[in-house]
Amino acid sequence: KFAQVVYACQFQDQNDFVQACDLINSKFPINAALSKLENDFSIDTSVDTVVRIGSIYVGAGREEPSPIDIGLIHTKKTVRQLELLAAACQSRRAILLEGDICSRKSSLVVELARLTRNRLIIIPLHENFETTDLIGSWRPSSDHDCNNPLFNKIDTMFKQVIKTLFLVIMPLLSKASNEHVFKEFKAILLKRTTVPGATRYETIPYEIEALKETVTLLTTLTKISQMSNECKVLLSCYARQADYYANKLEHIRLNEKQEIGFIFVESEFVQALREG
Repeated sequence: KFAQVVYACQFQDQNDFVQACDLINSKFPINAALSKLENDFSIDTSVDTVVRIGSIYVGAGREEPSPIDIGLIHTKKTVRQLELLAAACQSRRAILLEGDICSRKSSLVVELARLTRNRLIIIPLHENFETTDLIGSWRPSSDHDCNNPLFNKIDTMFKQVIKTLFLVIMPLLSKASNEHVFKEFKAILLKRTTVPGATRYETIPYEIEALKETVTLLTTLTKISQMSNECKVLLSCYARQADYYANKLEHIRLNEKQEIGFIFVESEFVQALREG
């Protein structure tokens, strides 16, 4: 599979690509057991931490699965193209997709991001595009500024977790188990309660502690045997989000300054590169 990505995909013509794949298969024969897996044109998203596309396994991201976004129809050709794209993404190197206009190059990337539950950043390059749009810019900043969008994302995540606990988890547990779970989560929410007169930046240590305890609680809940795979995937996404937000807050806390000044705000593109 990786030989196809490195060598066969260099050919623009489909016939040349098929011929190169045949040569690769003849020089690198695969045993019968693995051959069945290689010719599997199905996609499995039932596991919360990994997604299988054909014969390629890709680690899942922390984005919530969208019940509305249906995506592409998974024909054999589509799955094969997604499989090769997923294999190429494993290299962590820049990937160039070539093809005619409206040959669904962008659609395949969007579909791969949807399947693997990763955040997709689209940068439209046009005549008004500037360097600051690509890498970021210097902006005035104050440590007591409470408009950091990270706090809004954390608040939204906790609202979604509360909704999931009531609608999904509560019907699955006994009365005693529900009392235990909601008692723990109530204690977590109390830690997030804003101290009178304190800014959000001053409550970061309590926020970090609450997020870490949320990760522990959600990870424990994913082990409930009678829970569906969809619910386990959702809880796992929230757990990874909470862990990610805790690390971001820890970074903000360690780099906190006491004066008003300027800070370099990285673009989404640079942030995505930094986070891998």
